[in-house]
Amino acid sequence: MHRFTKFFRNLNIRAKLFGGYSAIFVLSLLLCSFVIYSLMRTTVETNIEREFQNSTAAILNMVRTTALRHPWLKWLKMLRKSTMLPAVLTLIGKGLSAGEIAETLHVSPKTIGTYRERLKAKLELKHGAELVRYAVLWVEFRMP
Repeated sequence: MHRFTKFFRNLNIRAKLFGGYSAIFVLSLLLCSFVIYSLMRTTVETNIEREFQNSTAAILNMVRTTALRHPWLKWLKMLRKSTMLPAVLTLIGKGLSAGEIAETLHVSPKTIGTYRERLKAKLELKHGAELVRYAVLWVEFRMP
């Protein structure tokens, strides 16, 4: 340390000023670059967060519009109005016969036949086999 101060004392005033101003200049450049870096970082982080939120909103919107077009939504809306039709559809999907469904729900087998016809009409199906197919899908993929 002593050699450095002795060296600095022997320099002329112009060299001392130049060295001092150079150090101040370098320090100010470092400070400015740090400030610029921190400003850029916060700006980039804010933009990334905003873009992420916009992307998330866009994905949710795509999922909602796709779900609205899906036939299950139409079926759910139709079947929500009745308490017996979803139960009958579920039991058909589980493979029960009309007599077994009638015993389970404590109604006559003729009433189950009427419910089957109503389900075919609401789901726009022509045959009983189509109803069984959709009932199996209903049981397998129905949301809780």
